[in-house]
Amino acid sequence: MPSTSVYISDLNELVGRSLDGDELTSALFGCKAELEGIEGDEAKVEIKDSNRIDLLSTEGIARTLKGYLGIETGLPKYGAGPSGIKIQVDQSVGEIRPYVVACCARGVELSDETLISYMNLQEKIHLTYGRGRKRMAIGFYDLDLISPPIRYLITPPDENAFVPLGMDEEMTPREILEEHPKGRDYAHLLKGFDGYPMLLDSKDQVLSMPPIINSNTLGKITHMTRNLFVEATGSRFDVLSLGLNVLATSLADRGGDLQSVELNYQSGTRITPELAPGNSTLAPGLCNRLLGLNLPKKEIVKLLRKARFGARSERGGIRVKVPPYRGDIMHQTDLVEEVAIMHGYGRFEPIDPMLPTIGRTDQLEDFTDAIRELMVGMGFQEVMTFVLTSPENVLDRMGGRDTEYVEIENPSTSSHSIFRPDLMPSIMEFLGYNAHVSYPQRVFECGDAVELAGGECRTSRKLCLAWGDSKVNFTEIKAVIEFIIRTLGLECSLNEITDPAFILGRAAGIVVGGESLGIAGEVHPGVLDSWQIPVPVLAAEMDIQALRDLVYR
Repeated sequence: MPSTSVYISDLNELVGRSLDGDELTSALFGCKAELEGIEGDEAKVEIKDSNRIDLLSTEGIARTLKGYLGIETGLPKYGAGPSGIKIQVDQSVGEIRPYVVACCARGVELSDETLISYMNLQEKIHLTYGRGRKRMAIGFYDLDLISPPIRYLITPPDENAFVPLGMDEEMTPREILEEHPKGRDYAHLLKGFDGYPMLLDSKDQVLSMPPIINSNTLGKITHMTRNLFVEATGSRFDVLSLGLNVLATSLADRGGDLQSVELNYQSGTRITPELAPGNSTLAPGLCNRLLGLNLPKKEIVKLLRKARFGARSERGGIRVKVPPYRGDIMHQTDLVEEVAIMHGYGRFEPIDPMLPTIGRTDQLEDFTDAIRELMVGMGFQEVMTFVLTSPENVLDRMGGRDTEYVEIENPSTSSHSIFRPDLMPSIMEFLGYNAHVSYPQRVFECGDAVELAGGECRTSRKLCLAWGDSKVNFTEIKAVIEFIIRTLGLECSLNEITDPAFILGRAAGIVVGGESLGIAGEVHPGVLDSWQIPVPVLAAEMDIQALRDLVYR
């Protein structure tokens, strides 16, 4: 789950009440967050719901706490008058990064702590909700230095040079991607394109090169800055609009006077931020049935208002207004959860389940246990690794494999942003972490992987084993594979194949009953280097489910 840091003195000022450690711990727990620790004036808070990106900001936490503590309830009201600023969106950005949203905030008081808070919020949104800037990248600017109108277009790699944030000299877009630290980190987002997105004002001043870096001239915000221009670019307008609403409402809570920006697309004109509340309904009967309670309708309305929703009783139900920064309310059950949180989980009385069941172990689990016993019997040690990993681990650090994978919509970190399509990268990561341990190292894992099959996700159970030592060769891994297959009463053959993760000529496909069930071989030195493994490694991976089907057919 994502974490953020807040200054307690700043939070107390926004809440309007001084909260000590115990009070803060209790109140945060009631707001789907947990206090992880306090160091001086700084508190580290873990957000228990990755869909609540509004809680990544100090202002969002304070806003929620005020409702939970009864200091201020009901729907917070926000509005934005016209700024007169327009952004002309060129159709050339369509294939790369087609959408931009923006707003202005005038009269914002920025202390050093507030600046740090906004920078943290920006990066947290980038890493989680923005999927490593892939679907949302944010820029803050000094509004007083910008000359509208603004143009969002594609620029050639060697034109429109500017001084990027943190640098002293001008660089072209190509140079930024090759030499700037942020350029190198996010160059993969623009890989394969002949031009790059850029925001320019009427004087051809560069605001930013999304999603890479802002201009040091216009995008350097200090405690002297009073008027802000905020923009975000990405691939989906609805995603950007919600993210902008979180930023805009946070600025408004700091006293900023919000102003809207006109976006001129080829398909029409849009105005952001879109701060009108959403509409929903809640049936009291459904709420009580799901919670096992008997709350009066007026009590449910009161609890929804504590959760910072607009709520009023109507004939047949409850009309609910959803704040513009809440993108997690999609069904009535989401509102029921809010009622439960505000009612207090500690007030629910546990009830023993009344349904008798007769259980047994699943056949796949029994078969997996049998494989585990075989591996342990051969001197291998079982390990357990994470199901989530990163594209870098699956592709780049495995010799440039071309493997499809399933992404997480709102990952908490970029290092855990996809489901692993196979186990071998996880095993190699384990060996890399334990490179200081004596050899030989013989490890295995029986675990789940998530594959894409015909455009659909498929979970499969796999076995991956690895043998690291200074004196190993293909014959030894072949013997291990053949022993496993023959012990199960089957026969196998190993046919030479090519895989970038293995040394050429020392990789084989494992074929059982005419079906290809896996791969085995000697890991390529380049792969070993990427994981900083100092000795040769043998590795193999097989589909346990397919193997089970062959045994029991």
